[in-house]
Amino acid sequence: MAKVDAYVLGPDDYAEIPEINEEMFARGVWMKGGKPLKRGRPKSVSPKQQVTLRLDRDVLDSFRAGGAGWQSRINEALRQAAGVAYGGFSEEPERGIEPPHDKRRRPR
Repeated sequence: MAKVDAYVLGPDDYAEIPEINEEMFARGVWMKGGKPLKRGRPKSVSPKQQVTLRLDRDVLDSFRAGGAGWQSRINEALRQAAGVAYGGFSEEPERGIEPPHDKRRRPR
């Protein structure tokens, strides 16, 4: 073991090591405090519940015409109609998540 510990790496030894590229970084795992970071969407403080709801065709078409996020816009309209304050996303500042809003309107 002493012989291994005493060995000094030379230029030829480094020639065998591949250059780190973007593909290698893409396969890597981000770590924080020795633990892998969770990927994907963060957990909501109050997760949504899936339901079956019957809506008039013209109402549904109107929301869908707005493009992506139509389900979130329906949820927001129902919250306003019910007078329920929005509070479903985490307040953790490092996550930096904004509640969904209609991209056609100015943010509040």
